Amino acid sequence: MLWCSRLASAQSVASVTYHAVDHGIGLRADLYPVKDSKALFKRFGSYYAVTYGNWGLYKRFGLSHHVTLTSGILIPLKSCDEWLYNLSLGANYHHLGKGYIEHYTVAPNIYKHWSYEVGLSVRMKRTAVCIATDIRRFEPGVGLGFLF
Repeated sequence: MLWCSRLASAQSVASVTYHAVDHGIGLRADLYPVKDSKALFKRFGSYYAVTYGNWGLYKRFGLSHHVTLTSGILIPLKSCDEWLYNLSLGANYHHLGKGYIEHYTVAPNIYKHWSYEVGLSVRMKRTAVCIATDIRRFEPGVGLGFLF
């Protein structure tokens, strides 16, 4: 989810993401079909992300090397002036490092591999911002990116 500076319906975004729960850092790409594309849903986009975290609450409970792979769709919302908004709906795959022991004080959803997220992205001029939350794990994340 990003801000961009020029108004264009099919501009892709590359962003850096941060997840506070495990201090995960990652990359995200928002892709849109080309304007002249024969795609069925020309206004919809897709996004893909990968993050790695090895600190924070995960480290505290013996969970290390948390990798998250995300794929989803971007649904355009009503725009305001030069700001473009998208609702994002995605599926997450979580991989926890080997050798962890399930801790009884940790929510059982943390140990499940699949989850889903909902978010909002805003593009304005040449920058973009995204905010998404993994609903099952309640792990929020933010991203800052640039249009290309």
